Amino acid sequence: MKILLFLLPIILSCASPKVADKDSPDAIIRGKYIEAITRLKLNHLENGWVVSRKITGEPEHMGEGLLWSGLWIAAAPCGEASETSIMLRDMVLRHKGGLVRYEPLGEYEGGREITLDGAIGLYRGIAEEVMRCGNKGDWYEPTLAHLNYVVQHSGKLNEKAKAELIREFTYVLDLIAYRLSIRGEPSTDRLRMLEAQITSWAAGTVASKSSAYRVHLGFVVLETVERLGKKVNWGPFCLASNGVDIPLIDHKCGRGDLKGWIDAFKFNEWEYRHQRSGKWEHPDGDGDETPGLDLITAIEAAYDI
Repeated sequence: MKILLFLLPIILSCASPKVADKDSPDAIIRGKYIEAITRLKLNHLENGWVVSRKITGEPEHMGEGLLWSGLWIAAAPCGEASETSIMLRDMVLRHKGGLVRYEPLGEYEGGREITLDGAIGLYRGIAEEVMRCGNKGDWYEPTLAHLNYVVQHSGKLNEKAKAELIREFTYVLDLIAYRLSIRGEPSTDRLRMLEAQITSWAAGTVASKSSAYRVHLGFVVLETVERLGKKVNWGPFCLASNGVDIPLIDHKCGRGDLKGWIDAFKFNEWEYRHQRSGKWEHPDGDGDETPGLDLITAIEAAYDI
């Protein structure tokens, strides 16, 4: 808490970076986008969950299922991810508001049923469907059930797992609930505390050269808040994350060359490039057929498509 309070003046004083306007895609980019979406839908959905594939065709990296599925909904054109959206709504209601990272759980049963990043991925998808696609009615009951579950279980996302919705991150769920007219608008003070928490994560990760998934997680949270109609102060996060080398984040922060990265993209090199540092982490495709979701999210971020 002391660190967060220390960061607050910095957050309030840093200006957000100017992000380049989205260009209209040419035929090559549009074709690449359509190809990537078609590839994911044909080869990387397992009962609606986004997965990698082993050479044998078996699903792999199912532990990322909820995170990737939520990001898929967020990046896809409205209606393209309907199979995944329906599956996730049913999952939430079937678990009476609790979350799981994938079904069937398999190796993740017994304390590893859900992680925080899975929940954040789900929130990102809900925000996009509600605000861009107008699917408020579809998400009302699942969101209400999930909100009640989190409250009744003292922040837990699944009563069998340790993962909890961190106090600062409850702002995101409350903001979704507000947009669905479930509860009142959360205070701006809570947003400033959320920004401080995320900035401290980014600074700590860059300093320690540890796994960059937390920087990406913070980025997804801030993007979710922005999509839900709130003005985010990106300046401190961008300053703290400088040097992490994550294409989506560098683009948002007005640095890097996302369009060049898209042009040079190779399938199956990374599982999901935007949650790994290009400076101190290495390609993790490991011979699998990967979903290519990182390409889809990049094109959506860089182009008016």
